[in-house]
Amino acid sequence: MRKPPLLNAPHLRSLIDAFPSPMFIVDEDLVIHDANRSSLALFENDLEESLDRLCGDSLKCVHAQTFPKGCGATPWCPQCVIRQSTKAVLSGETAFKQVTSMTLMRDGHPKDLNFLVTGAPFPYADRQYILLTFEDITELSTLRKIIPICSFCRKVRDDKNYWQQVEAYLEKYADIRFSHGLCPECIEKHYADDI
Repeated sequence: MRKPPLLNAPHLRSLIDAFPSPMFIVDEDLVIHDANRSSLALFENDLEESLDRLCGDSLKCVHAQTFPKGCGATPWCPQCVIRQSTKAVLSGETAFKQVTSMTLMRDGHPKDLNFLVTGAPFPYADRQYILLTFEDITELSTLRKIIPICSFCRKVRDDKNYWQQVEAYLEKYADIRFSHGLCPECIEKHYADDI
């Protein structure tokens, strides 16, 4: 017989369900003990099926779904932001925030989603839990990948409406460094007389 949700007091249930982003409570092993109503879309199944299971199994993490031993046993688990959040909070951090990409199975197909994951300590009934919130920033991340570029000079516009060389923009925002050279077509076009 499954345990009842952790937050069975009406005022606590109302509070957690009022939060618009998926929120759930896990223990140190990443077993989900409770979740809010917004989590149901993230879990893709009802709350009953999602509780008392490991996060990767309930979220349908592509790694947990395809690796025989499931959540916690894949080579990708040490880098999992949920594990990192839990570890940081249990080590004494009051809050842990990290942007992450997750590949979750949706309707039988892998789907890349981007989240701002926040972990915070949640002591309850003489036990330490972790409160996790997932803010879906997939659309924002996709829009940030669209870079406005001038059709003529090839300068790009940043968020402050400042136009700059592609190299400067990518160095600042993507930590990419450039070295310069000349392609054969430009050598022919610009230095044909010197060859």
